[in-house]
Amino acid sequence: MNTPTVLVTGATGTVGSALVPALRARGAAVRAMTRDPDRSVPSVENAVADLRNPESVTAALKGVDAAFLNSPSAEDTAAFTAA
Repeated sequence: MNTPTVLVTGATGTVGSALVPALRARGAAVRAMTRDPDRSVPSVENAVADLRNPESVTAALKGVDAAFLNSPSAEDTAAFTAA
């Protein structure tokens, strides 16, 4: 059986930082997506991408089996769905 790879967006935030170890404990490989290259998540693969940049998200999604979309709480969050 292959180990599933899960992309976690917002991996350094409150929800994402709790989700990453929970997924790892269940045997998943995790790719942590962050906007800031200086805020990597230890012990997992990291991908630098921004939800406002579709090309970077496409690159972060390559080879993953599932994604946990954790979008920021901001006034313009609804605009992400329009792209």
